[in-house]
Amino acid sequence: MSRLKALSPEDMTAEQRGLHDAICNGPRGRFLEPFQGLLRSPAIGNRVQEIGAYLRYESKISTQLREMATLITVRHWNCLFEFHAHSKMAIAEGLSESIIESIGKSQRPQLENPGQEAVYAVATELLSGGKISDKTFELASGVFNEEELFELIATVGYYCMFAFNVNGYEFAAPPEAKFPE
Repeated sequence: MSRLKALSPEDMTAEQRGLHDAICNGPRGRFLEPFQGLLRSPAIGNRVQEIGAYLRYESKISTQLREMATLITVRHWNCLFEFHAHSKMAIAEGLSESIIESIGKSQRPQLENPGQEAVYAVATELLSGGKISDKTFELASGVFNEEELFELIATVGYYCMFAFNVNGYEFAAPPEAKFPE
């Protein structure tokens, strides 16, 4: 159970209801429990959900690589709810189960192509030290154009924030969810 009392649409202010409806009527098509946190500040929540929707559904980076960056980020923050959800999405996008399992074990996976190498290097360096080395920047710049590299960095940042939302309010993952052992 979360630390927040779930607000039903009937209990929401007009601003909260607008945010709720924007999420439900947007590309996500539904309102999941972690979005309850965003309702506590609709002004920020609207902006956050718009960034998240863009990064997840419109980003120039392939969906497979975005999901990989997401998994690395949420695993770093031990965010089981998001790791469970995005593992399914990553598999659907063709990311190998062995890569997902290694990320889930906080181990370096056997990567299959330069895009995966760049995503892994960028995400892990940002998460471990808050910046990207010259070597990694050069690698990533050889794979991604400037817009794509910015969107990769933004994806890592967005999912840090969203993992904090999920973990801070203790939104529970489904009972079957677990990190690989």
